[in-house]
Amino acid sequence: MLDFCAAYGCSNRRSLQTRTRGITFHVFPKTGERRRQWELALRRDGFVSSGRTLLCSEYFRSEDFDRTGQTVRLKDGVVPTVFNFPAHLQRPEATRSTTTSRRAEDEPQPNVVSILNVAKTREMVIDFRRVRTSLLPLCILGEDVAVVEDYKYLGVHLDNGLNWRINTDAVHKKGMSRLYFLRKLRYFHVCSKMLEIFYRSVVASALFFAPVCWGGSIRAGDTSRINKLIRKAGSVIGIKLDPFEAVVERRTLNRLLSIMDNPTHPLHLQLDSQRSSFSNRLLQLRSAITQQITSGWKITLCSIVSLEYNHVVHFTHI
Repeated sequence: MLDFCAAYGCSNRRSLQTRTRGITFHVFPKTGERRRQWELALRRDGFVSSGRTLLCSEYFRSEDFDRTGQTVRLKDGVVPTVFNFPAHLQRPEATRSTTTSRRAEDEPQPNVVSILNVAKTREMVIDFRRVRTSLLPLCILGEDVAVVEDYKYLGVHLDNGLNWRINTDAVHKKGMSRLYFLRKLRYFHVCSKMLEIFYRSVVASALFFAPVCWGGSIRAGDTSRINKLIRKAGSVIGIKLDPFEAVVERRTLNRLLSIMDNPTHPLHLQLDSQRSSFSNRLLQLRSAITQQITSGWKITLCSIVSLEYNHVVHFTHI
């Protein structure tokens, strides 16, 4: 017997397709006032739920669920509130307006482009096309935006080739300066436990800053440089430290798991669609081009405009 959702106009039913989409089904409360609240929330005349009546998860808010265990459950006292009723089922709502709100509606809203400071705005073009053509310069408010080959965004150096060489050089330089202080602490006979704490908090924080974005795409020589620095730090402390590849793999796996457990994440549907229909595991990427594009967290944006940092980045790939 197939289980369907009891909401008006909903065609979801319990199947493998809805499971892969992250949709769960929940039974109506057995007795009490909350069951009556669920029935009234559906706005169906004469509707009475039974012991097998279900409602899918699309009609609940994300904070209504308890995802701590293996089974997704509803929290106590939760009532479905996310509905998109047709016109004949919607309740009329009284609207109020004040002089201040009417004045705010009449005033023209500022354009996003007009807020940008063109003098501080930079353009970086990332082009993976085989046949490259010259691009028109970006013009904002009558002024051409300066084109750069690399840009620092949120502590990570981006370059137009996505080889992460500039970022790796910056990370290695920070690690070497912090390794000097680690050796000084060893010179003053600080215990190994304190040296390890200093490494985790000061040295490793610089070496493994946002490694999920760039750690899997750097060259073998850059990886060797960072691993050499890690081995030097381990010899100073007197313990064997995890190599760079192991840390990147562990953090990437944790990030993937957090995205797959969060249906509201922008990349949740993309990752969930790559599951195997038989084993429910993530499939490996099938082409080297896809791996290259997805190496930096699958850049799919055509343009990014940030008001806070005043930068413009164009991504082009075929």
